[in-house]
Amino acid sequence: MPAMALKGKKIQNQQYDVCLSFAGEDRSYVSKVASHLQSRGIRTFYDEYEQVALWGKDLYEHLADVYRNAAKYCVLFISKHYAKKLWANHERKAAQTRAFSENDAYILPARFDKTPIPGLLPTVGYIELQHLSPQQLSDLIVKKVGIPAQSYYLLIAFLHVSRRILPEVEDTLPNKRRSSLTRSRECLTLKRSC
Repeated sequence: MPAMALKGKKIQNQQYDVCLSFAGEDRSYVSKVASHLQSRGIRTFYDEYEQVALWGKDLYEHLADVYRNAAKYCVLFISKHYAKKLWANHERKAAQTRAFSENDAYILPARFDKTPIPGLLPTVGYIELQHLSPQQLSDLIVKKVGIPAQSYYLLIAFLHVSRRILPEVEDTLPNKRRSSLTRSRECLTLKRSC
C-alpha cells in the first residue's frame, strides 16, 4: 500500500492514552507529570514505567512503533536539551510520521523554552511550561485525553457493589458521565434495573 494511501486514517485501539517524549535533563518535571497522569488513570508511556517491557528489545524499532502507533496523543517536552538528543529526535520523527498520516492533532507540544524543533511548525498550538506546574500540565492532558473509559466503568462497578456514592468522586466526573452516574445511583436506590 502506498504511503499516501494511509493519509487521514486514524489508528484505533491504542495501548496508551499518551506517550511522553523528553530529554533526560527535563526528567524531574516529566516524571511528576507521568506520576500525576498515572494516578488519574491515564495510560502513560513513560520509559521508567516500561523498564521490563523494554529490556532486550530493539529500542530503535520498538520506540518508533510506540511513538508512531501506540498512543492516542504524544506530548513533546521541548527544550534546548530536547533539540540535541538523538533518541528524542527519533521519537519526534516517529510522532511526526503519525501526525502527517492522520492530518489530526496527535502531537501536543509543551515548551520549556522557545527552541525551534525541525518539522514542528510555529502555527501548531503549544503549552508554555515556565509558569505551569507538573500537576497543572497533567490536568490539561487529562482534559485533552478525556476520562479513561476503563476507569469510569470500574468506578461504576465499585459503586454498584458498595451501593453508595462518594460526592467528591461524582464532582470530578464530566457532566455527561455524572448524569450517567446519577442514573446508576437512582437505579440502585429504587432497586430496579435500568
